[in-house]
Amino acid sequence: DVEKNERLDKYVIPWRIVTHYSYGDLEEQFNLFQNGQIFYLGNIPLSQRAAVQKQANISDELATHTYYFNLENPLFKDARVRRALSMALDRNEIVNSLTYAKAATGLIPYGVDDANGKGDFRETADKAGALISTAADVDGAKALLKQAGVTSGKFEITVKNNEADIAVAKYVAGVWNELGFKVTLNILSGTRATSVEMVENEVVKTKIFDDNYNNAYKNGDFDVIAVDMNMLTANAFNALSVFATDFSGGGVDMRSKNYDVQGHITGYASDAYDELIEKVFAAQDSAERTSLMHDAEKMLMEDMPVIPLCYLQDAYLINTKVLSGVKNTVLGTRDFTGMKMKNYMAYKEIILAEEEAEAAETVK
Repeated sequence: DVEKNERLDKYVIPWRIVTHYSYGDLEEQFNLFQNGQIFYLGNIPLSQRAAVQKQANISDELATHTYYFNLENPLFKDARVRRALSMALDRNEIVNSLTYAKAATGLIPYGVDDANGKGDFRETADKAGALISTAADVDGAKALLKQAGVTSGKFEITVKNNEADIAVAKYVAGVWNELGFKVTLNILSGTRATSVEMVENEVVKTKIFDDNYNNAYKNGDFDVIAVDMNMLTANAFNALSVFATDFSGGGVDMRSKNYDVQGHITGYASDAYDELIEKVFAAQDSAERTSLMHDAEKMLMEDMPVIPLCYLQDAYLINTKVLSGVKNTVLGTRDFTGMKMKNYMAYKEIILAEEEAEAAETVK
C-alpha cells in the first residue's frame, strides 16, 4: 500500500524458494537432504522409505495406482481373464515395496466424500465387503483362466520411467509370468529433440519435448498400462463416470453419420454401466446418488476393465530446524504460502555468493 508507505518486501519473505526438478539419482537428492544442503525433499527413494518412515510426513494422495487393459487385445476380451489377473496379485506385497501406500479394495481411494459429504466413500464401501481382495488367490486365478480358456499369451506392461512404477510392474509381471503368460515391461519416458526449419531464409531451431508415455496412452498403443488415477474432486462421480460412453470425454467421431461418441481409452463399453451412470447423473437425492455410485463401482470391479493396485500416499521430508509453516492440501500437494525460514538472510548470502562464483567461473 503506497499511501501507507508499506515496505516493498513485506509479503515476499522468504526471499526465494529454489526448486530442484531432477530426473537424476534420487539417492543423491536424499543425501543432499541428510547433509543439510536442501531442506525439503518431495521424492524419497524406495531404498530409504522404510528407514525414514517415522520422520516422513505422510498423507493420502487421492490417487489409485491402476492398470488399464486394452480391450482390443483378444487376450483381455473375457472379463474372467481380467479378474483372474487381478486375483493373482498380492496387493500387500505391492504396498510393502512402496512403503507409502495402502492396498486397494476398489477403484475409489480414501478421502472421497460419501453421501452429503458425511463419511468416506471407501470406508462405507469396505464395510459392505471389499470389492477386490488384497491377498493373492493364485489357485482361484488359474481356475478362472482355465474356465475362460485362456492360459497363455504374450503382452507388455507399459509404465513411466520411475523407480516406483517399475518396481510394481516387475512384481506384477513376475506373478503373471507364473500363471503361464509371457509378460515384458515397456518403460517409457520423454524424449527431447530439436527440429530445424527455414523461416524467411533463416534457420530456426525449435526444442521439442515428446512424452512417449502419454502418447502411448492417448493412442491406445499398449496392452496394459500403469496409470495413477487421480481424483479431480472429492466426488466419486468424476472417476466412475468416465467409463460410461457418453461421459468418457473422448470426443465425437465427426466422420461417422451417427456422430459416435468415443468411449474410454480401455475400449470398455457396457450398456448396463452406461444406464447406471445416467441414473447417477439424474439423481436429485444425495443418498440415492451415492448408493448408485457404490453400485457402479461394484459393477466396474466385476467387469474389471482396470485393476486397482494400491492407494497412493504422498510423503516428504522437511528440515524442521530451518523450515516451518508448510501445509498439505486435500489433494496431497504442498502449500508453501505460510512457510517461514529461520535465518533466511544467512542462507540468502550463501546462495548469492555461490551464484557469483558460478558466474565468474562461466566467464573464465
